[in-house]
Amino acid sequence: MTILQALKIIDNEVGILMLDFICRFRKEQGTLPENPVAVTTIVSTDMVNDIAADFGVEIRRGLTGFKYIGEIIGVLEKNGQPDRYLFGFEESCGYLKGTYARDKDAVVASMLIVEMAAWYKKQGKTLFDAMQALYEKYAMYCEGVVNIVESGIDGPEKIAGMIQKVRTDCPREIGGVKVDALRDYVTGEVTYFDGGKGSTNLPKSNMLYLEKFSLPSDYTEIQFIRFENRTCFNTMYPFKIFPDKELEHIGFSPVTIFYGGNGSGKTTLLNVIAQKLHAARQSEFNNSPFFGEYVDYCRCELAKRPQEIRYISSDDVFDYVLDLRNINEGIDTRREEASETYFELKSKISDPEERRFKGLDDYDRWKEIHDAAAKKNSLSKYVKKNVGKNLDMCSNGETAMKFFVDRIGENALYLLDEPENSLSIKLQTELADFIYDSARFFGCQFIIASHSPIFLSMKNARIYNLDSAPVRTCDWTELENVRIWYDFFMEHKNKFE
Repeated sequence: MTILQALKIIDNEVGILMLDFICRFRKEQGTLPENPVAVTTIVSTDMVNDIAADFGVEIRRGLTGFKYIGEIIGVLEKNGQPDRYLFGFEESCGYLKGTYARDKDAVVASMLIVEMAAWYKKQGKTLFDAMQALYEKYAMYCEGVVNIVESGIDGPEKIAGMIQKVRTDCPREIGGVKVDALRDYVTGEVTYFDGGKGSTNLPKSNMLYLEKFSLPSDYTEIQFIRFENRTCFNTMYPFKIFPDKELEHIGFSPVTIFYGGNGSGKTTLLNVIAQKLHAARQSEFNNSPFFGEYVDYCRCELAKRPQEIRYISSDDVFDYVLDLRNINEGIDTRREEASETYFELKSKISDPEERRFKGLDDYDRWKEIHDAAAKKNSLSKYVKKNVGKNLDMCSNGETAMKFFVDRIGENALYLLDEPENSLSIKLQTELADFIYDSARFFGCQFIIASHSPIFLSMKNARIYNLDSAPVRTCDWTELENVRIWYDFFMEHKNKFE
């Protein structure tokens, strides 16, 4: 029997005590980080929310398993915010105080428990007493687990059937206790039985802003064209841009991708959505006299309003790269001129003619020569002083990657038009990981036009194939562009073995 069992303290309660203890002491010592983060799982106690709210701590939840806590730590580190991490725990006796590991640490956890016990003992309390005090302060939380086992070859099917039955026909009362809500971690929805819907506590549930988007029906388009009297135009773009596609209603996921070849309409569709949502944008787009009227016929459903809606095109990235290059080239030119001036001035230090002063201008000239010749002023120091350094020394691809990282924040909706342009395969992979993490952990939603296999393979992405008629969602492995790559590498498989 452990000391905790003797005191009748269970796993979740230990996590609560530790979080309260860490927050309390770091606040007193003035070492509580700005925007601190504590991490737990979807099956851990909800009491953690009360403790966190008291100390201004953000709670992030992952799926069951400590690896998901480690994953969130990794995301904080990737974003240069490791100091925000405060503490992580799960209900199955797993606790981690620092970022040095990606799994539970019993050694440090034991030290924390002993430290807490000693501190409370000085106050004449046990850890059990401390837990009761927290219950009195916040509320009583009761928890329990019912294990259901179905053996045999059809056991998994029976379990799956039970889960599906709960999903479709959830009981409103269990053992005389009213059921308030159904949390579905597959759909990310919470159904409240007294009315209304919400989202689960998983980070990904907070990322869905745009739920549905409707384009004008075929009938609406026909009627518009029929009664339109402006005959001077040979096209009414974007009307009839999606003939036979049956693309009237579009549903969205945290990451939604429009796939298609050149001329399939994926960029047009992205621009239509961006205009309807009044997205902030930098570059111009292929507009027309009819674009605004087409957008007016569209309908969208927002679950909630994001902090930002931004459209980023490949042209935005190219312009950014070119601007930096032009600035740096200008600096390089001025640097060459400064180098020539430096050597010219230095060569005149021994020239007696330069010592003849006729006025203040001569003195300023001599001072300039003297400063250039001084030992403390090397060529590099002189150039840096008079010109400055380059704004960016990265390659075009690295600069493009930096462009996305700098502009993608939290709790926002982003529309990206072919973000793979200018990026190597390695950088595409890094950006895809960054997008996935931003959607899962930082409350972002992405709508992407792309034909890159790297982006198309993102986990749980909803893909619309605009090359098919009618347009349908499909798995990334079904797409022609991906199959071409697959066939290519299979043809040369022996080269890799």
